[in-house]
Amino acid sequence: MVQCLTTLVSAITINILINSCASFGPTEQNVSILDPTYQSPSDANFFEAQTILKDIASQNAKSAQELGKLPELQDSVDKKDLKTLRDM
Repeated sequence: MVQCLTTLVSAITINILINSCASFGPTEQNVSILDPTYQSPSDANFFEAQTILKDIASQNAKSAQELGKLPELQDSVDKKDLKTLRDM
């Protein structure tokens, strides 16, 4: 009886973990902030981040596109984010 109950609890726990961590629906890629279709906020930090990414794109376009997809840059750009981009 105890073994049956332990097995049941383990199965339920594993089921909950798998269903809560997995995405079974279609997902959508982030659009890079360098993409012309991206709806950008009117923010000086954001425009500076775009300028820095354009400079990076002149040397490595793929990296700049992928960096522009980061949620940290899409939500809001702060001074720390700008410093990190400049250091790249």
